[in-house]
Amino acid sequence: MNHYFLISLFFLVGCAAGIKERPDKMDALLRQKIAAVEKSKSSEAILILGKCSRAIDEPIKQALRQTGAELGSVAGAVFTASATAAQVRALTALEVVEQLQLSVERDRQLP
Repeated sequence: MNHYFLISLFFLVGCAAGIKERPDKMDALLRQKIAAVEKSKSSEAILILGKCSRAIDEPIKQALRQTGAELGSVAGAVFTASATAAQVRALTALEVVEQLQLSVERDRQLP
């Protein structure tokens, strides 16, 4: 295994371990959803859209997965995931994660 990969992974996870959650990385709708899920004591999976500070490579994917979130699509620095409220909070602690939004399905307006 590439030693740069391991160093990057330890750096990303280490940064998350030393930093507490950052709710300011979540949009208002996601914060409301987290509050509702936690209030009901549900372990409901929340669909999210996230943005990282750089293109998502394998070490970043590993760091995202280590939070317990189920990673979906990845395109450049953007990703989708399914996560519990606690896992979303863990994602906010990752230094590489800049922004998290509640993923909402929009109605398509056909002409």
